Amino acid sequence: MQDKKNTIIMYSWSTIWSMKSKSGAPSFYKTINLYIEKGWDIYLILTDESNGAEEISEDCRIFTLKKWKTDKLISSRNSSKPFLLLKMIRYYLYAKKVTKSIMEKVDGNVLFYAYEVNGVSSAKWASKKYKKPLVTRFQGTVATYFKNNLATKIKQHFRLKALKTEADLIIMTDDGTKGLETLKKLGNPTKNIMFWRNGLDLLNCDYSITEEAKRELRQSLGILDDECMLLTVSRLQDWKRVDRAIDALAEITQISGKYKLVIAGDGPEKSKLEGMVDNYHLNDNVIFLNAVDHDKVYDYMSAADIFLSLYDMSNVGNPLLEAMTLGKCIVTLNVGDTDKLINNGQNGLLLDVEEIHEIPKILMDLFENPEKREMLECNAKEYAKANFYSWDERMEMEHEKVLEVLKGGF
Repeated sequence: MQDKKNTIIMYSWSTIWSMKSKSGAPSFYKTINLYIEKGWDIYLILTDESNGAEEISEDCRIFTLKKWKTDKLISSRNSSKPFLLLKMIRYYLYAKKVTKSIMEKVDGNVLFYAYEVNGVSSAKWASKKYKKPLVTRFQGTVATYFKNNLATKIKQHFRLKALKTEADLIIMTDDGTKGLETLKKLGNPTKNIMFWRNGLDLLNCDYSITEEAKRELRQSLGILDDECMLLTVSRLQDWKRVDRAIDALAEITQISGKYKLVIAGDGPEKSKLEGMVDNYHLNDNVIFLNAVDHDKVYDYMSAADIFLSLYDMSNVGNPLLEAMTLGKCIVTLNVGDTDKLINNGQNGLLLDVEEIHEIPKILMDLFENPEKREMLECNAKEYAKANFYSWDERMEMEHEKVLEVLKGGF
């Protein structure tokens, strides 16, 4: 008698890739692909299936909340809160309806999986109703930086409620935002919490690029051999603080024009950053690449002289991990748990926020001292080899824990 397939029903507001298909954070795509490869029946209940749905549509059944005109009014502005609440209610009701329809057909082991905070309430309802296990998954958390006051408790009620929700398994990404500490402070009673970094494709493949190819890539960007290529890689959001790199470049160019800043990524802050470049008259020194295919990012990292990561909350995202794995000279800020990876002066330069004004001088010193850059590069690469997971390793760890949940192993 053939064993019945395991079934996973995922609830999420996240797009499958964070920018466009094969561009931006790959975490959600990697998660979905894990269960495809392991032969699970997969149902996705989403608010937006763009940015990669075509890659997995043959292997998953995707249900998407119908868009309303009011969805366009949702932003970070306080005035959009009523529309966000309306969307949350619509998604919750839609997810309940779809889940009921799915459960009428499913026979066998079922697991409900909430990917990020806005999927938790629906997945928790399903778990309680059908008495099936619940997994919640968070890509770090901004809640670590919330003030502990009544206003925050009101404004962030649903986010905090999601983080407090008890589950059979919580997977909190160790992205430097102190997510494990936050779960404990919020009093989440879950006993089984996995605190793992994301994996890296670089550790799965034999990536290489020739010196000639690096030179050609730099030339295509208008960067000469004797010029310094600075690089940032991120979604262009306010807390990623790419503006700090532009500010530093503006000061440097008053002394030397041999510094070029390449900005890889797209997002809501792009027009603001372009305005800064115009105001500083840096159009000849700043190159916006927009969203870059994930594999192509490695070429830009390899060609760069210095990698900058100047986020507000934490710098331990995949771009920093990838830059270390490629052996890049890194300048970053000591926020969140960044100091758990970067040992200042050993495998990168780690500045306190109060030292941001020192960045222009530090960048010029690094470019003028290739021996110092080389030492930082070698140490960063060695640290990455010893401490980081490949995506295969990371996802296998998850699958083992999820099977334990499914079999009642906890």
